[in-house]
Formats: sequence, C-alpha cells, structure tokens
Amino acid sequence: MTFPANVGPPKLGVWLKDFPANPPNPAFALATPAFAAATPTGGDFSVYWRDGSGSFNVSQSVKAWSAQNYDDGTGVLATLGMNKYAVMWFYLDVDDNDLLAQFGRDTYNSLAGAEEEAAPATAPDHINLHSRLIGRLAFQKNDSVAADVASVFTTILSTTAVSDHGNLSGLSDNDHPQYALLSSASTNFSGGSLSASAGFDGGLSGSNVVGLVTSASHALIVDVALSDTFSI
Repeated sequence: MTFPANVGPPKLGVWLKDFPANPPNPAFALATPAFAAATPTGGDFSVYWRDGSGSFNVSQSVKAWSAQNYDDGTGVLATLGMNKYAVMWFYLDVDDNDLLAQFGRDTYNSLAGAEEEAAPATAPDHINLHSRLIGRLAFQKNDSVAADVASVFTTILSTTAVSDHGNLSGLSDNDHPQYALLSSASTNFSGGSLSASAGFDGGLSGSNVVGLVTSASHALIVDVALSDTFSI
C-alpha cells in the first residue's frame, strides 16, 4: 500500500506542544522520548485496519499518514469522498516505544463531526495488549496538514461504551445469587418468592411449592412462593 508522499507523519513538535511537563498518567511518562526515538528523522510507524473477517491488516514502516482513506470494515481501505473528513488514531507501544496507528471508521461532512468519532472499539493485540492511545488526527480529504491534532493529555477523546448488555463478559458466571440464571437447564431457588410473569417452555417442577399456577404453554401467571427449591 502506498501513502501520499506529500503527507508527513505526525512530527514530534506537533505532539509536544500539547504535552504537559508532567503527564497525569505515569504510564505515559515515556511518551516524549518515545516519539523522539520513533521519529528521529521523520520516522515511520505501523498502521492497522480491519481485514473484513475479524482480524487486521497492517502496513509497516509507513512514513506518511493517508489523507485519502478510512476503514469501512471490508478489508480494503475505502476512499474518502470529496471534502469529507476522517480521523487517524495514534498509539504508543509502552514496551518498545513503537508508534502505531489505526484508520478511523467513518467519514463526516464537517470537522466537528470527525472530532466526535469514538476511538475504535476493536484493535489488534499489539495495540490492545502493549499500547496506549495517545492522540488523534482529524483531517479533510487531500489535506497536507491535519485540521485538528488532539492528545489524550489535554483532550478528553470519545470512547466506545457497551450498548448491548449481551456484549459484556461473564454473563453465565452465576455470581449474582439474587437473580435467576434462566439460560440453564435447571435453576434452583431457595426461600423467598418469585413474582411477575415469565415464560418457561420446558415446564415447571418443584418441591414444597405454594401457589404455582401454569397455563398450557407453561407460563407462570401468578406469584410463586418457594419454601424449598424450584427447578425450570
């Protein structure tokens, strides 16, 4: 993959102007010398984008960030439309001071829109396990200079939150005994009562169950007082 020769990598001074003398997070204490090491004479970095099948493509020893492309998830970098904006996300490998990047994943009609993009929710292991987000460039197609440079040391960048409870981990751990784990074949309740209406396709059984009423479809339609155990 060839990047436009007229678009240079983020120079050390561009980032330094935003770095405080004492970064708030000690993990970033090496950020300044790392940039010096990574870009001694213009330098290079590695840039990642999704390959369309759950993994990532990478281009190494890149000397220029692209003002032409964004990552649409197909595996092939998409071309920005005329006058559109996009972003590049930059990371620092805290083990060996490598500079890494990911393409942004959308296009925008305005700089303000691009600045609202959240950091990518997925990343290759090199970024996830060894690196920290340090900043973002927002640019318009064919820009030779980024329209906006933001570092995490002075700017609160948008991040991606979990919007679907099902995407959380540990959902089957059963470490909340006050709740029923209804995905299992058998769920036991000791003491207390089960209220409200719920559907049980597999039928209902129990010992010492008081007030259990079911319909033909095994729907629980009244409160159930449980003095012992109750299995679904």
